[in-house]
Amino acid sequence: MNDIERTHETKLNGLRGKKQRRAPQRQILDPVTNRPRQIVDPVTNLPQEMGDPVTNLSEYNLTDSEHDALVNGLNHVYPPEKLDQPQFVCNMEYFYARLLNVRTAYRRYEQKPSAEAVRHQLTSVQLSTASELRETSNSFRKVAQSELKKIGAEHRKTFNTLRSLAKNKSIIITRPDKGRGVVIMNRADYVQKMNAILDDRSAFTLINYDPTLDTETELTKFLLVLKKEGFISDQEHKLASPSGSRPARIYGVPKLHKKRENYPLRPVMSATKTVAYGLGKMLANRLNTLRASPYMIKDRFDFVRKIRKLELGDKKMISFDVTSLFTKVPLTYTIDMILDKIYPMCSSICKYKQRSRLCAKCRNRSDFQHLLRLATSKTHFIFDKKMYVQHNGVAMGAPLAPIIADIFMSHLEESVMDHLKQIGVCEWYRYVDDTFVLVEPTTKVENVLEILNNFHPSITFTHQLEINGSLSFLDVWVTRSPETKKFQTAVYRKDTFTGLMIKWNSFVPASYKKGTIVTMIHRALATCSTYTSLATEFENIRQIGLHNGYPLSFLDTRIGIGLSALSKALIALLIIAVVATAVTVPAVLLTRPTAQSSTTLTYTNSSTELSTMTISSADTTTIVSMASVNTEITSNVVLTTMETTVDIASTVSITADMTSITAADMTSITAADMTSITAADMTSITAADMTSITAASSASTIIANVTAPIAGKI
Repeated sequence: MNDIERTHETKLNGLRGKKQRRAPQRQILDPVTNRPRQIVDPVTNLPQEMGDPVTNLSEYNLTDSEHDALVNGLNHVYPPEKLDQPQFVCNMEYFYARLLNVRTAYRRYEQKPSAEAVRHQLTSVQLSTASELRETSNSFRKVAQSELKKIGAEHRKTFNTLRSLAKNKSIIITRPDKGRGVVIMNRADYVQKMNAILDDRSAFTLINYDPTLDTETELTKFLLVLKKEGFISDQEHKLASPSGSRPARIYGVPKLHKKRENYPLRPVMSATKTVAYGLGKMLANRLNTLRASPYMIKDRFDFVRKIRKLELGDKKMISFDVTSLFTKVPLTYTIDMILDKIYPMCSSICKYKQRSRLCAKCRNRSDFQHLLRLATSKTHFIFDKKMYVQHNGVAMGAPLAPIIADIFMSHLEESVMDHLKQIGVCEWYRYVDDTFVLVEPTTKVENVLEILNNFHPSITFTHQLEINGSLSFLDVWVTRSPETKKFQTAVYRKDTFTGLMIKWNSFVPASYKKGTIVTMIHRALATCSTYTSLATEFENIRQIGLHNGYPLSFLDTRIGIGLSALSKALIALLIIAVVATAVTVPAVLLTRPTAQSSTTLTYTNSSTELSTMTISSADTTTIVSMASVNTEITSNVVLTTMETTVDIASTVSITADMTSITAADMTSITAADMTSITAADMTSITAADMTSITAASSASTIIANVTAPIAGKI
């Protein structure tokens, strides 16, 4: 491209950007207020409007009917126009047969000879019930067929609109990189951005033939040899053996949150049914142990649990991100590092020998290296009718890609962590390529970046500093609390959040819709550390649900069930605290749904040492152990309920011999025994009744028995 063409291309892109900015953004309005629905930021408490699910980056102007056809998202399912009557009749017959426990002598009905007649002797009552069921089923069939015809007529216009958009070859309809939605791009712009990625000769090579059959034959023969030698098991051979393979497909999804960079694309590979797809799964199972790192977190819940335990509120928060980690992973460097850990070379003598002359260790190393090469650097794919091979980096979508990336990042952390701690890094939590770091206030970010970016020339780190004591990591808002020197957490959503999820009128099983809301509630209960942020998130869930057509009663019911399960866990925790401290609890605390609770126990033992321990809902496996005689216990139980806050202060002196009941006696208390305890029973427990119970007697056993039925109910 010469200078004149480049100048015209720049001007054309500028005009396209102006036209796009002038295009009005449609929003779904609240039918009551006639305004866009809003959610509230849990940190700033500022309203945030849910954006339009349809983002048009192309020159094509969508009509209102086309926009309405796309606004439900790419995963929306429309109901069929006809009822599958044979399937419906079979289901009803099967239902009635199971109801009567009527079975044939055959495990599968298709095994019955066609000439054999199967008759079941039914009573008159059963025949009468079958007749009523038949009439009801026939009525339902007629009504269902009529309703489906009406619904089909309403959706037929939408189907025609979607078909016409699919036939438009000047645009590309895809999904965004993060979140749900629909993105429309010019096909020319899409192809140009993808070609800019694939023109990187350090990672991709253009080839003029299809190596699928050759690679499949090579891998099949090599796996058979490894199976005979015992290097892989029969199960691994079955998993890794390719059959009917095809080239991978690569596509790009736009990063809508990077508007300043003109919405770059993230390359994603569809690797199913490729030559190395099964091989990648087999190797991932073998390499899974190498990705473990003390600095890696499993998910957002693991991060929340760890960050809440810290008392480093005076430290500075920074988040680091690796630019295009998957495509920039140094493949040869990482493979050599993996081989050194699993199959270290015996000596340099075997390095240049043929495979048949290698020792056992070096042969295993050579075989495993060849398998890794087949699964990574020999991956070929198609884009725009051209065949490419990726010889460096890993493709997002391949089964081995996240394993390779994690192994490289774990090796990076092992290599530079000592140096990072010397310059003031206190805590380091990483999830794939995103890292949350706590450093000393005097630590310079430039020094940390210099160490990270100098580790390998292909890896580049970017960073983001905290703003007003808050920083987002994954989908969690982390806020510093100056009073307690701890961190508070809440749910975080990007500015590009559209609020789109499975619509209430989508023709999918009800369990999918229920699971969508329950997942959001579970995330809120596990992430929000204060009642204020929890109440804000519940209101956001209601607004998001209403935005997608969910009934308010359904949303409130699911939120109530989630709170009820949480309150049961906290009540069980309170009972344990009562057993340990002999505190009389008012009945009101055992009947109200609890949002958050903590029990602080302060006691002095015979050596007059003051000790304090907090039992919270986040840690149900900890309880105070007090086994000394003449122990004075002061218990302050503070519970924040849905409507009120209750403080209980009680001083109890235990002077009796506390050795009469041992831990063995306490193991007989089960969850069934604890569920029979009511609020009235608890209020009658006094200090005198508790004098014969050892507070240290098998507290962990009681907790396990009480909390086991509660786990997993939310």
